[in-house]
Amino acid sequence: MLLPCQDLHTAPDFSLTPISLTFSHPANLPGVGYAAESSPDLQIWTSVPLELLDSGPPETWHARDPLTGGAPSRRFLRLLTERK
Repeated sequence: MLLPCQDLHTAPDFSLTPISLTFSHPANLPGVGYAAESSPDLQIWTSVPLELLDSGPPETWHARDPLTGGAPSRRFLRLLTERK
């Protein structure tokens, strides 16, 4: 069965789609903390809540950019780790 081909000259529009990240790590890993941040310009960073998707093991977490500022088509997310 053949499926219709998309127009190769039209790029998808991600301008209103929030970016997100999902990551896994060992459950109950002592001495390690995680945080997520979003930015419109790689200069100013704002905390983003982490949502536990699966308590595992391993634990799976998800962060979504709330699109609170800047151009929606130019947003950044980063994951921070910290030894406690």
